Amino acid sequence: MIDTASRKAAETVISVIREAMGSFPAVPANAEGAPRALLTSWIAGEALPEGFALGDECELIDPVDGGAVIKCRRQDLETDGIQEHLKTGKQAIRVSLVFDDRLEVLSWAMTRSSASSNSPRSSPKP
Repeated sequence: MIDTASRKAAETVISVIREAMGSFPAVPANAEGAPRALLTSWIAGEALPEGFALGDECELIDPVDGGAVIKCRRQDLETDGIQEHLKTGKQAIRVSLVFDDRLEVLSWAMTRSSASSNSPRSSPKP
């Protein structure tokens, strides 16, 4: 996801990615639900969009004001420990995804202290 209010800027980034990869199936976001709920559901095991897999980073928060924050890096997100955090009500506000085993993208949802809904970080996978 590209963090910009400008559709033209987003299209420029997507064009560069397509040029580098040869193909990149990207479309404007049309969220039917809350971004946090979507990211959380992916970690909980629901199907990801075609071509995507969970990466190894996430940030989970307790939605209660001043609640706990869990930050994971280089962590299998499908472990029992991560699932326990979800069962206790924590929600994902950041999840890394891997596209086509080559490109890692960090997806963000709205946070308590941020007006940004999405902020990508992409890096080619070896």
